[in-house]
Amino acid sequence: MSSGCVDLHIIGHTNAIELWRKMLGPTKVYRAQYQEPYCLRGMFGLSDTRNVAHGSDSETSAEREIKFFFPDFSFYKWHTSDEMTFRKGPIIFNHHMFQHVRRL
Repeated sequence: MSSGCVDLHIIGHTNAIELWRKMLGPTKVYRAQYQEPYCLRGMFGLSDTRNVAHGSDSETSAEREIKFFFPDFSFYKWHTSDEMTFRKGPIIFNHHMFQHVRRL
């Protein structure tokens, strides 16, 4: 699945899947390099098996993958509590916790 260290992210946005996949570019690296040379795969992909990053292709896939990597993540808690907290004000990255938190 990976050939080195991995950073995992849950992207909270109305169109997160669509936007992230647009930033990644085509799955095939060589196609990305010619069709969208400034996408992430076009700039940093080495081959089709070393194509920089993964992006879920649907909400169903995203939920399955999130549950695999973040078993304690609560979609309900995010939608009822956390999402509004993040929308209310600036956030910062807490390096100790290795997650984004709201700046108080």
